[in-house]
Amino acid sequence: MCQKLYEGILNQLQQLNEKLTKAANLLDECAVEMKASELQPSEEYVYKIGELLAGIFEIQHDIYAIKPSLTPKHLKESEDKSLGNLALNHAYKKAMNFEDNGEIELAILVFQELATSNHSKDVIEIAKLEIKRLKNTNT
Repeated sequence: MCQKLYEGILNQLQQLNEKLTKAANLLDECAVEMKASELQPSEEYVYKIGELLAGIFEIQHDIYAIKPSLTPKHLKESEDKSLGNLALNHAYKKAMNFEDNGEIELAILVFQELATSNHSKDVIEIAKLEIKRLKNTNT
C-alpha cells in the first residue's frame, strides 16, 4: 500500500512537471511576442513574465530533487552534484518526517527512490546506509 501511494505521488509530480514545462514554453513565447507588440511598457511586461518563469523553474527544481529521473539532460550535465545534494537534503527532511510519525516503511521508500536514482555514488551510498539504519530501527 505504501509503495502504491508513493508511486502515485511520483506520477503526480511527473504530470505537474509536464504542465509546468508547457506553461514555461508558452510564457517564453509570450515574452518574445511582447517585445514585438505595441503594448507598452513592453520591457516591464517582459520582466514580469521573467519572474513567472523563475517561479516555474524553482518549482521544477524542487520536483527534480524528489524525482531525479525527470531532470532534463542539460541540467543533469551542469548540476549533477548540486542536484544530488538537494535531493539528499530533501530526502532527509521527508524521511525524518515519516520516521517521526512512526512511518518507517515510507521513510525507507524515500531513500530507496534516491538509491536507485542516477545521482553520484556518494549520494546513493548515503541513501543505502539510511535504508539500512531505518531497517534496523524497524526491527
